[in-house]
Amino acid sequence: MAFLDIFVGKQRQVEKMIFEYLEQWKKCLESFKHGMDVYLEHGLGEEFDFYVDETHKMESHADDLRRKIEWEMYSKALIPESRGDILGFLETMDRIPNKAEAVLFQIQTQRIHVPRELHQNFRRIITLSCEAMELTYEASEKLFRNQKDILLLTDKIDHKESECDHAERDTIIKIFDMAIDKADKIILKELIIEIGTITDRAENVSDRITIQSVKRKV
Repeated sequence: MAFLDIFVGKQRQVEKMIFEYLEQWKKCLESFKHGMDVYLEHGLGEEFDFYVDETHKMESHADDLRRKIEWEMYSKALIPESRGDILGFLETMDRIPNKAEAVLFQIQTQRIHVPRELHQNFRRIITLSCEAMELTYEASEKLFRNQKDILLLTDKIDHKESECDHAERDTIIKIFDMAIDKADKIILKELIIEIGTITDRAENVSDRITIQSVKRKV
């Protein structure tokens, strides 16, 4: 049974809203990626601020859609167990764009400057985070469409999370070996950890997808 097979009649509106949410979720993460690319290429400035604002707007829109889905699901009196699975999944998904937005705000408000010698390290972590997000979107869409090969995608997400952990540790070691102010080292370390949290949250979604994929086979 597909994850959305609990919907019948008018309740198909909820299904439509969920796919709309996933598309908005994807746009938010694409905006985050563009913002980080601009930041590493050109630093702080109007172009970066544009993507901060765009990501915020898209994240807010995704939040609004999730709340509408919540209201629809409760108002349609869906099966509590299935309703809980889907709402729990969406809440876990929503934590990823929330963190992406927070990372951009952190850079903008703290006026963080990444030394040129760390750019390659940062790009590696950002690339792994974005790849994990893309895989999360793909796996989520497959789950709701009842498509196959979901577990192959969740395995890839877990692998990206592990790779990102290693990249974080290597970067933090490099930061504290640099001849820069200790306060700057701490700020850069915190930024690295926050970016890495994105892959941690992708792994959390991956765990939920794995559970739902197994449950629907039972």
